[in-house]
Amino acid sequence: MFSFLSGRLMEHGERYVVLDCGGIGYKIRTSGRTIYNLSANQDVCRLFVFLNRTKTELFLVGFPKREELECYKLLTGVNGAGCKAALEILSTLTPDEVYFSVLAEETEIFCKVKGVGKKLANRIVLELKDKIPDSINNSVELTDGRNDDLRDILNTAKEGLVSLGYRKEEAIKALQGINLNQPVENVISQALKNLC
Repeated sequence: MFSFLSGRLMEHGERYVVLDCGGIGYKIRTSGRTIYNLSANQDVCRLFVFLNRTKTELFLVGFPKREELECYKLLTGVNGAGCKAALEILSTLTPDEVYFSVLAEETEIFCKVKGVGKKLANRIVLELKDKIPDSINNSVELTDGRNDDLRDILNTAKEGLVSLGYRKEEAIKALQGINLNQPVENVISQALKNLC
């Protein structure tokens, strides 16, 4: 029905913005990160939107990047993860951080998000591990049947960085964008450069 909306930010509140698009105000639910970034911008904003439907209501959800919207859709497809949980996750983590956390099976990272408990965090990792997009920052090819190998390399590299004193969150962030189709020593070396 809608692909995106462009307009001037008229109002924002907790987890929503109102865009004036040609004299019509659209209330769009979004992440805290998006609200923060939009509120600093007085120019025309564009949000990729999705018409969300529940048993009791219809509402728009939107993000400035299509990748965020696709990640939102994946998260809300997890059993027990509704709009509120998905928006909280995307307020705390970028889509790449979500995908890398799923690949690394780091449920603790999701547990740090407001409203996400251990049970939901486990379901997110379990249900999304085979639904990660074909590439993450063009670094992890998941269509060649090597998912388990790549997961092992990612976990070994993450554990190596943690053993060097880095927090898990820092390790996962440092591993983003690194080609995992190489020896784990090279992956750790490149991640260390990202941490400097």
